[in-house]
Amino acid sequence: MNYWLLVAGIIAGLSCLIHGIAGELTNIRRLREGSIPPNEQAELRGVWHVTTALLAVSAGGLFILATGGVPEYQEALAAGIAVLYILSGMVMALSVVLTRAASLTRVPGYVLLLVIGALSGLGALTV
Repeated sequence: MNYWLLVAGIIAGLSCLIHGIAGELTNIRRLREGSIPPNEQAELRGVWHVTTALLAVSAGGLFILATGGVPEYQEALAAGIAVLYILSGMVMALSVVLTRAASLTRVPGYVLLLVIGALSGLGALTV
């Protein structure tokens, strides 16, 4: 059992649930009530839930990798997931800083992405 990958998978799975459910009830609902044109609302909602889907798929993949599934590709897949999440966390943090640095502490998603990436990277190193 690779506990780094297991913890990364648990965090990704919990993040998926929170992102998909709470995000829909708070952020997405506010978008629909705002003055953003319907086509842009649909695009933003779609992008929001693409992130939810990526969290779900990678959580499942991390659980499979944590339990020793696909041993011949385990290191490469874990490293790929690590890179994906680290880059995503950096992009999100940068976009928050460029938009409004004061809200960096109010938009914690980048921290979760970086943590999932770091744990996945540690898991790849210990395969």
